Amino acid sequence: MDFDFVFICISILAPQVVKLYTETYNLIPTNDYLLLANEKEKTGEYESAITYLERCNQRTQNKVLQEQIAKKIPDLQQKLANKVMNGQDTQFSH
Repeated sequence: MDFDFVFICISILAPQVVKLYTETYNLIPTNDYLLLANEKEKTGEYESAITYLERCNQRTQNKVLQEQIAKKIPDLQQKLANKVMNGQDTQFSH
């Protein structure tokens, strides 16, 4: 495949992909990130729970919620570390 063709395709598609991601990201209500984080924690997917809490924290202006998130993330990080140390995380067992 010609390098120029690939470069042109990437140049045309990249901004559209970024725009789509941005529009989709903004469609998710802040409280939905909390719901997702709670569900991920229940299923032991602590890394995903942390990610959702971080996204919620970035989007909220609620100081009380930000404080609660700041307290919750270290708890989830500890749970994740325990899971990895006990060999329960299949991502690291390969």
